[in-house]
Amino acid sequence: MRWTKPMNENALRAYYRAKGEETVGIAYRSRMHCFFAELEPSTPVTEQNLADRVRYIMRSKIFDDAELGRLRREAIPSSNESAMAGDAAPHSTDQHPHVEAALDLPVVVDSNDDEIVSHELEKMRSILEEAILETRSTPIENRPRLPRIPLSKRNRAVVRALNPMLVTYLEASRDLCETDSILFGAAVAVCRIIGAKLPMAGRATTQSSAIPAWRKRIEDRIAKARALIGRLTSFRSGNNRPRIMRTVRMAFAGTNISLSQPDITQKLTESIDDLKQKIAAWGNRIRRFTERSRRFNQNRLFQSDQKRLYKSLERPKVCGAGQGPDQADIIAFWRGLWSEPVNHSEGPWMEVVASQGASVTTMDPITVTPEDVAEAVRRAPNWKSPGLDGLHHYWLKGFIVCHAVLARQFQEALDQKSLPSLFTTGITHLVPKDQDTTDPSKYRPITAKGEETGCLAYRARMHRLFAELEPSLTVTEQNLADRVRYILRSNIFDVAELERLRREAVRSSDENATAEDAAPQMVEQPANVDAAVNTPVVVDSNDDGTVAQELELEHMRSTLEEAIVETRSTPLENRPRLPRIALSKRNRAVVRALNPMLVTYLESSQDLCETDSILFGAALATCRIIGAKVSTAGRATGHSSAIPAWRRRIEERIAKARALIGRLICFRSGNNRPRIVRTVRMAFAGTNDSLSQPDITQKLTERIDNLKQRIAAWGKRIRRYTERSTRFNQNRLFQSDQKRLYESLERPMVSGTGPAPNQADTVAFWRGL
Repeated sequence: MRWTKPMNENALRAYYRAKGEETVGIAYRSRMHCFFAELEPSTPVTEQNLADRVRYIMRSKIFDDAELGRLRREAIPSSNESAMAGDAAPHSTDQHPHVEAALDLPVVVDSNDDEIVSHELEKMRSILEEAILETRSTPIENRPRLPRIPLSKRNRAVVRALNPMLVTYLEASRDLCETDSILFGAAVAVCRIIGAKLPMAGRATTQSSAIPAWRKRIEDRIAKARALIGRLTSFRSGNNRPRIMRTVRMAFAGTNISLSQPDITQKLTESIDDLKQKIAAWGNRIRRFTERSRRFNQNRLFQSDQKRLYKSLERPKVCGAGQGPDQADIIAFWRGLWSEPVNHSEGPWMEVVASQGASVTTMDPITVTPEDVAEAVRRAPNWKSPGLDGLHHYWLKGFIVCHAVLARQFQEALDQKSLPSLFTTGITHLVPKDQDTTDPSKYRPITAKGEETGCLAYRARMHRLFAELEPSLTVTEQNLADRVRYILRSNIFDVAELERLRREAVRSSDENATAEDAAPQMVEQPANVDAAVNTPVVVDSNDDGTVAQELELEHMRSTLEEAIVETRSTPLENRPRLPRIALSKRNRAVVRALNPMLVTYLESSQDLCETDSILFGAALATCRIIGAKVSTAGRATGHSSAIPAWRRRIEERIAKARALIGRLICFRSGNNRPRIVRTVRMAFAGTNDSLSQPDITQKLTERIDNLKQRIAAWGKRIRRYTERSTRFNQNRLFQSDQKRLYESLERPMVSGTGPAPNQADTVAFWRGL
């Protein structure tokens, strides 16, 4: 069906009329479908298709804002335009698969939130109270598994409506464990209100089958066909039991074949062969569909996460479908690694380290505020695997009234230097490393801890303190943490500098730190390659203006004759290596112009060797005419460097900067040789710095630090450009030849950069073969 403009307008009229003043929910869809049926009685369309069409119209912006306003006024003449201005975008219709099972509660609007759609407050309060009481009386290991709920406006409205109801419970909370049970009960109440399914048999739910529905249908057909083949084969061999007879009659039902016909054996054989061909076709279909599904998933993963795709190609997924190890063996193995005390040898250096640490300034007391808790959970993943309590980060973000209580209880835990076992216990998932699934040592442990523990992280406070020290720098919390980790790992500062920074930070946290100098940007220019011979170009009479200039025929003839004579007098093994020339119109015109000149030489050729030397000389003449470089030192030329031009330029700058650093350090240490002094003067040329200034040592130190920062920036640029070049080449190879890309990932390229074997050994080895 093709949607016309009037049909699109009527779809929007039905949408606006059905929505009215409603801003959330999906109850409008049935009304919209009825209104559209009145406007377009001749257009058969389902409710889902109509909703998808409206969403497409809104997203593709078929109508501008003026037309949308006109259609809105036509649909709702009495509505206020200003109140309805923000209702142009269609709301998401994605709901949980079990939304129909939601409690049938009337909808009211909360006075504190214009977009909240909550249920009867008393009904919600009773559900919340019941869920909290049930959670308190349930052991933590028997709690149900909280499902992922859609991030829809309706669900967020329910979460916001429960916030004021939690205040009473949270104020009476005595410790973190009780707060955790209250939050878990609130999450259970939300799931029951919106109709999400909760498995009540504990957290260990069974995994759904990974076999797709289409494959199960085809495999069912294959199983039934194989069973029928067995029955037909039994009947053909003389088995006349009633069950066999009944199956054979059903197989030939609807045909003119009777079991009493004389050629029934032939009919049975044909039917069996037909079923075998169907089974083979269905098997091919499974393989074809599986391959297509694999390619589709890889392409989609390539668009979303290339690193994960390449990792899956390099390291095939280990299937842990075999028999697992005994639980007692697992506990004994990991207890031997984690629970057995170990006596370490403490040498004299331990006392030295302890004496050095005694002079370290004590850290300021930490004060956990509700803002710290809110900032810590704000950037946490919503549905990361929960810990022993089964509570996701999403619920800590939604129930904002718990932040103050968590901050207070975290502060008490820090002051008392104790945490409940709930926050020091995690769930360890064992992932098999290889196909041996019976050995406990062949598993990789992945532990999930409680989500509230992440609120104690230092990163939010570090980000806030850095914003006070560097208000002009915009950096995310993750980037700042990565930068600190890089500084500590790369040893940019020595131990003394780290200790000085530590003392400054602990003594006065509001001192401004020195900003890192910005690395100068480098403007790269392509290399100017102009090696072509300045020779005019001739246009062949058959070429319709392919080249604009003319080439003197006499000059070309003399170049050709010289090249042929030189080739005849050169031994075959000493011929130069012919380069690849560009397939341009100019080069093709030069080759065509040399064709008539070769006739005289080829007619006088006596054998194949002489013809070969003539053709090689003509190719050499072409290269000289167009300006291509020809190596004259024999065919065994060295391979061209694989280092790109941009990298060579950056490495040259790094080498020059390092040489200059060495000269500056020598001058600073008292070396006044003329060459050193001349280099230092050139380094400070164009500035107001003189070598006779009293603070020249400080200027030299600043200059050396600046050069070191530039070298670090250039090195980082080389790594970034190399990584980008690798991704670009892999993406281009993915577009042109996926098979070659996957082979290169599975089998890395062998680099022949090592020492080559002796020539005599190579000749002797291959001569022996």
